[in-house]
Amino acid sequence: MPLKRGSFFQRVFKQQPADNAIIELNNLLAGTEISKISEQHIQKIADSYSLNLQQEYPLNLQEFFAVLWNWYLKSDSDPDLRADAQRLGALLKLEPSVISDLQNRIGEEYYRRATKIAVSKRRLLASDASGLNQLANQLQITSDLTTKILAEEQKLVVNKYIQPLIAKNRCSPEEYGELERMIDNFQLERQHKNELFKQCRALLSYWQAEHESLQTFLVDGGAIQKSEICYFLAK
Repeated sequence: MPLKRGSFFQRVFKQQPADNAIIELNNLLAGTEISKISEQHIQKIADSYSLNLQQEYPLNLQEFFAVLWNWYLKSDSDPDLRADAQRLGALLKLEPSVISDLQNRIGEEYYRRATKIAVSKRRLLASDASGLNQLANQLQITSDLTTKILAEEQKLVVNKYIQPLIAKNRCSPEEYGELERMIDNFQLERQHKNELFKQCRALLSYWQAEHESLQTFLVDGGAIQKSEICYFLAK
């Protein structure tokens, strides 16, 4: 990438535009193997422009790391690219928290896509859970993010199943049983599980009122005729 031409006064005082420091760094990274780049190479560029790259161009440095990390993820986890990305993060002096945030932001799409497939059949099999754990390790994303994504995708599956039941205001015993098995399998919050069960028990009761015989209540003699049946008695 060619360097920027300086302004009139920069040329008079033999100065270079500060942005050229990032252009030089980009050219260095593009033209040299990461394993052969040292901190001295990067510091030399910064010194030639009398600036602190970490303070002046933090987003540009993060972008350099993000691009390489994304290449690593798209390369079927090439260990050499992973090592290069880790080395680059150290060379650019990126804080661990910054690197973790970048890895979360880049890896979220990959993990969400895999999670959506894993729970699409209303169950999370042990083999799929193990695969998701391996993927999270490969992506280097945090457990907080994986837990959040899994909960969100499982809720979407449950809602997709329950919405037609709500629309028809009915839930058959078979549908209730499937919901029960699905919720027991999914890692949902206890309060959310209880709310779902409460809602579907009400829908189940409507179905039972339509399809099952009403319960017969026995009462003391004298209240009704022998030929009559009392289905409900309120006192």
